[in-house]
Amino acid sequence: MPTPGMTMKAIQEVLRLHAAGLSQRQIARACGLSKGAVGKYLQRAMEAQVVWPLPEGMEVLALQRLLQPARLPVDTGLVTPNFAMIHVEMRRKGMTMQLLWEEYVAGHEGQKAYHYTRFCTLYRAWNDRLKRSMRQNHVAGEKLFIDYAGPTVPVVDPGTGEIRTAQIFVAVLGASSYTYCEATWSQNLSDFLGAHVRALRYLGGVPVLLVPDNLKAAVTKTSRYEPEINRSCQDLATHYGSVVLPTRPYKPKDKAKVEVGVQVVERWILAHLRLFQFFSLMDLNREIRRLLEDLNQRPFKQLPGSRKSTFEALDRPALKPLPAQDYVFAVWKTAKVSIDYHQQRQIHPATGTGPDTGDTSKGGSTARSRQYPRTPLLPLNRKKNRMLQQPTLNALRQLNLHAMAEALDEQSRLTQIQDLSFDERLGLLLDRELCARDQRRLTRLLKLAHLKQNACVEDIDYRGSRGLDRSKVMALIQNTWIRQGHNLLITGATGTGKTWLGCALGHQACRQGLCVRYLRLPRLFEELRIRHGDGSFGRYLTTLAKVDLLILDDWGLAPMNAEDVRDLLEIIDDRVNQRATLITSQLPVNHWHEYLGEPTVADAVLDRLLQSAHRLELKGDSLRRHSDGRDTPKVDAS
Repeated sequence: MPTPGMTMKAIQEVLRLHAAGLSQRQIARACGLSKGAVGKYLQRAMEAQVVWPLPEGMEVLALQRLLQPARLPVDTGLVTPNFAMIHVEMRRKGMTMQLLWEEYVAGHEGQKAYHYTRFCTLYRAWNDRLKRSMRQNHVAGEKLFIDYAGPTVPVVDPGTGEIRTAQIFVAVLGASSYTYCEATWSQNLSDFLGAHVRALRYLGGVPVLLVPDNLKAAVTKTSRYEPEINRSCQDLATHYGSVVLPTRPYKPKDKAKVEVGVQVVERWILAHLRLFQFFSLMDLNREIRRLLEDLNQRPFKQLPGSRKSTFEALDRPALKPLPAQDYVFAVWKTAKVSIDYHQQRQIHPATGTGPDTGDTSKGGSTARSRQYPRTPLLPLNRKKNRMLQQPTLNALRQLNLHAMAEALDEQSRLTQIQDLSFDERLGLLLDRELCARDQRRLTRLLKLAHLKQNACVEDIDYRGSRGLDRSKVMALIQNTWIRQGHNLLITGATGTGKTWLGCALGHQACRQGLCVRYLRLPRLFEELRIRHGDGSFGRYLTTLAKVDLLILDDWGLAPMNAEDVRDLLEIIDDRVNQRATLITSQLPVNHWHEYLGEPTVADAVLDRLLQSAHRLELKGDSLRRHSDGRDTPKVDAS
């Protein structure tokens, strides 16, 4: 390994010590350098007429050019290898550096050539100057990377004027970067597999591996180690003699080749299409095919040739031949025979289905099968010609539509329900299910909120003596401040209803599907001390940070130590501008700084709390009074 050169700071120190009268040996000992290095740079300084102190205005770069001039390349007479050609040849299956070096030597017979070790070192240095990332070595004909582009292309229906968006399917070969793309209406299974068929037909061969992303059309169940491939996608791979190898979830670098291919398609194809208006998918694909040919013939910037020429030289000879017939799309499902001995199967436009027998059967319906005429999927009860009631109820309960099943059972017992149309009856069933789900959600949210008071906003008292502004409260009831991450500070004397009002606003937030948590500040600090002890403090902070509305009651009722204030700062900091916090306190806001104690932390807490904060100040006497006029004990529960 070569000795690293001296830094300019060390050279300046040598000049300074020499000007101070030290000998070269003393300078070398003081700076940790050799005596020869000190003498060399002093000689260069003398030749350049550089003395210490340096002239005013002389920069470090100027001094470096004088004392460390750039080395001029030495002509060794050795023939420089064609590293770009070597880089392309290394993608061939079975290619080695030894073989390429022998060809390099044989091609320059009679001239001075590099030895094998130096040949490999120079190639690695040239390869390292390419884009810095973890490189993947792609073997010719091995992998076809598949993905969809993010942008879509609008297509206008000429009859109705409706605008539909077309998805852009992109496939890229690993070794040559040869690209194929087309527009499809969606990313569902039929469009996805159909695009595969047309892509392989465009390539004129089949690669060893198909590498898609983890979309549902390709992977039924994602896994880092054993993903479950969609059966139809696996059927396509078996037909072509290939293997589906999806990338790992959330690892886009596993398919970096197609990620770059998508970027190139967006820049050189989709960017051109923005100027056109298309009225059919066929017209869009025709224009994409024209731009695609130009893209594949565009020359590389750092490597010789183009995608087309590299494909013809590398990938095409290595691809396996296409089968005699294209793959025919099929959907696989498990069909159960109902109690009426009928079996439901998916019917495509050109597909016929016929009755099967047995408990269950697995089959695929394809676009080429026309074996049986289309048969009705209703029970053979010709007298009433309708489904039995109980199987429908069981199916609804199996789908967790219990309220809908209960409503349907009630409808079957009412004779006047027959006067309603099908749409009206279906609407009643859906309303029952939606109401039941809303009620279950509200019950769950209220249970998690642990609200102290059973209060609701409809019972708020707007008497003038309390100082409540009806318009301001009505604006708070809309919960816009919660969704915007603002805070609400409710202050007032004991017994004025601060806790009750906070719980009412929390109840309203639960009714709108927001997550609420009520905590008294003294109990919160006790819980945090326990969490510090058992090591779950971080997890508890994360839980509080996810709550949409955090209600902190009894602010200022008990003193806080320095650790409590720091913990409070952590809670508030996690929620600032992200989640809403509601605080109730007897202390006026201008006394909070003194209550928090340490000035630095108090400034940080109040800055985060008072930013974008709404305020309500309750007035009047205590509401805790008996009907006979006697006062209750002065115990603050607000």
